[in-house]
Amino acid sequence: ATLPGVNPDAVVVIGQSQGGSLAPNIADVDDRVAAVVMLAGPAGTFSECLVGQLEEMAEIRADQLDPLGAW
Repeated sequence: ATLPGVNPDAVVVIGQSQGGSLAPNIADVDDRVAAVVMLAGPAGTFSECLVGQLEEMAEIRADQLDPLGAW
């Protein structure tokens, strides 16, 4: 909003993935935001997606530590 040539009353917030889920929250607390663009936003809530990602990473890590698991 402070850059030259930017209308401070018409800021567009663009978020990708988890940033897409946060973009509406930013718009909710900042009156300068005129629009929100969500790219590849999650299909669930932030906490649901975070837990899902952590579970997937734990499963991948467990497979990596099990040398016979791939067989």
